[in-house]
Amino acid sequence: GVILCEIIAQTCCVLALSQDKFKGSTPYLAGMDKVRFKRKVRPGDVIDIKCSIARTVGNVGFAKGEAYVDGEIAVTAEISFAVE
Repeated sequence: GVILCEIIAQTCCVLALSQDKFKGSTPYLAGMDKVRFKRKVRPGDVIDIKCSIARTVGNVGFAKGEAYVDGEIAVTAEISFAVE
């Protein structure tokens, strides 16, 4: 579960860096909320990650991420990050 959360957080931060506002910055994970595990992920499963930036306020951003296995949601989470 922790590794899935890390995968989602890193994917959201990479997405944030693709925005003009944050280019050339360093993102720092500030927190995770509403993390929900919907199904087990086992060794050998292929994980698809979907992330979207919900909003940004100054140098702080909020994103939503989902991990899918075989088209089914395995994990959902809301991520907050700070950019320096």
